[in-house]
Amino acid sequence: MLRYYLVIMSKTILEAINQLEKEISQKEAALIELKKMIGVELSNEIKALKPSTNYYESDSKINEPFPIKGRPEQKAMFLYSHVFQNGKRMFEIQETIDKYNGDHLRIDNTIRRLKEEGILIGVKYNNQNKLTFWGLREWVNFDEGDYKEQYRPSKNELPLKVVSSEIITSKNESVSNDI
Repeated sequence: MLRYYLVIMSKTILEAINQLEKEISQKEAALIELKKMIGVELSNEIKALKPSTNYYESDSKINEPFPIKGRPEQKAMFLYSHVFQNGKRMFEIQETIDKYNGDHLRIDNTIRRLKEEGILIGVKYNNQNKLTFWGLREWVNFDEGDYKEQYRPSKNELPLKVVSSEIITSKNESVSNDI
C-alpha cells in the first residue's frame, strides 16, 4: 500500500515538474522574443554611437561629433562653436553640457578659466550676477559694452529695463556701460 502511494506521489511530482518545465520553456521563448524586439528598437538609438572614435553624434544641426572623451574646455568650446548662438547664463550652459555629456560635469570653473584666457566673455546686466550671460569674445561690441545684436540674449531672458551692462573679461580688463 505504501508503495502504491509512493508511485502516485511520484507521478504527481513528475507531472508538476513537467508542467513547470513547460511553463519555463514558454517564458524563455517569450523572453527571447522580447529581447529581439528591444534589440531592434535599441539598435536604432545606438546608431548615433561611434565606438571607434569615442564620440557621440549629437542631435544638433552639426556634422562634427561632441567630444565625449575630451577635456571640459573642449566640450565647452564645442557648445559655443556648434550649439549656442547667443550669450547663455551659467545654469543654461550647465544643463546643455550635462545633456550632451550624458553625465554631470561641473562647468563653472572651466567657463571662468576660459574667461581668464580671453576666449569667453561675460556680460552682466543691471549689476546682477544672476544676469551674467557668457559668450565668445567676438560676439561682443566693446564700444557699446554689450553683445552684438545677433548674439544678444533674447528679450525674455533679460530684465524688462536694462539699466547697465558690464563686460566681464580677464582680471586686467573690464568695460562698463550705463544705459
